Amino acid sequence: MSARFRPRTVRAVAVAGMLGIAAAALATPASAAVTRNPCRLLQPSEIEAVLEQSVANGVPGVTTPVSKSCGYDLTAEQGKPGGGVHTTLMTTGGDVAFRVNSKRPGAEMVPGLGKAYYTAPTKTIGEVHILKGHTLMAVQLVYVPVGGPAPDPSLIKDEVIQLGKTAKKRF
Repeated sequence: MSARFRPRTVRAVAVAGMLGIAAAALATPASAAVTRNPCRLLQPSEIEAVLEQSVANGVPGVTTPVSKSCGYDLTAEQGKPGGGVHTTLMTTGGDVAFRVNSKRPGAEMVPGLGKAYYTAPTKTIGEVHILKGHTLMAVQLVYVPVGGPAPDPSLIKDEVIQLGKTAKKRF
């Protein structure tokens, strides 16, 4: 037997390997698909249903080697100020960030969402963070009350947790 590879043999092995990978990908159920696009975590109609406010389509935000984000502008309606919803996927180090930040003062675990916690950096901002494997998803709701009252913090918490539950289905 020669030490040289035969081109046909190498091609046949490569094709067989690619077919095996393709077959495995096709065998994976669609429900197991995970998006790496934060603009696909929530649909504007889903945000509108929860917040009862008009919302613009998601616009890609900051992208780094570690994370990607998306922003949706909210219209002031239903007695609520305008603002925005932001989704972020941290694909590198998400487990470390979750472990550290979920123990900070003000962070509270959210039952029923798996590894998830809620935090309110200000009285007009609420965030839910959900960990899946090493990837951390964040959904943030920001109200900007210009010249009017801010929504009740408990309402912000309820709304952002509902959005987190919806986004988790695609995460």
